Amino acid sequence: MKKGYKLYFAYGMNTNSEQMRIRCPKARYIGNHELDGFEFKFRGVADIDKTPKSSVIGTLWAITKECEKSLDLLEGFPNFYKKGFFNYKGNTGMYYIMTKRNKTLLRNPSNHYLNCLENGYTEHDISTKQLEMALGEIPDYEEQYLQYIMDFDDDTFYYHNPRQKRPRRYKWVNGRVRTY
Repeated sequence: MKKGYKLYFAYGMNTNSEQMRIRCPKARYIGNHELDGFEFKFRGVADIDKTPKSSVIGTLWAITKECEKSLDLLEGFPNFYKKGFFNYKGNTGMYYIMTKRNKTLLRNPSNHYLNCLENGYTEHDISTKQLEMALGEIPDYEEQYLQYIMDFDDDTFYYHNPRQKRPRRYKWVNGRVRTY
């Protein structure tokens, strides 16, 4: 690994090069990677669950410390997502996984978010099968829980955590997520 860079495994919207360029202009795409022992899920956004006989396919990036800070903000580290680590050719890689308190009901992503993932997967020749399987696992209770769904506008999104009184508003500003 080149000095000053670390490995990052993306399985959600950061599989999309355009999105990564916005957040992490110094990130370099290394290739696709299969992370063993996990299964892809949708909880309004992408997540992975530890599952011994499954694997998740995504993209592997070389990122700088600045990239990692930007990704930490985007992913809500350490409250919404936490970091996990894996070994890749003798190097330690990092991925984000939802914290236990946020591993709530399976639910559909917004169309904008899903399109972002599909574009990233297509761009890197990753089958969309894991996306389709995750969508197929979402029960029909979706309508009962609309207040919890993440909703995207052009550069603003809202997330309603059931433990909060009202949704929080987030906005993209110069490639970073800001809370309003």
